[in-house]
Amino acid sequence: MKEQGNNNFKAKNYEKAITLYSEAIGKFTLLVQKINYSRWFVIEIEPHETIYSNRAACFIALKDFKHALEDCQAALRLNPSFSKCYKRMFKANIGLGNIQEAKDALSKAIEMDPTDATNKADT
Repeated sequence: MKEQGNNNFKAKNYEKAITLYSEAIGKFTLLVQKINYSRWFVIEIEPHETIYSNRAACFIALKDFKHALEDCQAALRLNPSFSKCYKRMFKANIGLGNIQEAKDALSKAIEMDPTDATNKADT
């Protein structure tokens, strides 16, 4: 599903990509058989942060900055070192008019990836 979402994002089919990323996020529940008792139980596994970040990029393209920010926050809860997501958080906050939060996110993106020229271009 993630790959299909990526392909739709590249083709600018943002709504379809959002649907596919959302399905991928929803599929991160595993059913596991308990060996000793032959009973099934459910294990919840968090989705990979890139799925949230990719869905945030779709929301940004559609100017749905509130949902983009929520997905950035979810991605960063999973991986606080995910520098690319701070850049997307910057864009979402700019779109929402949260100037200080945008500056903070951009500063974090630059701190985490100082070689990314696109970060410095936004300062």
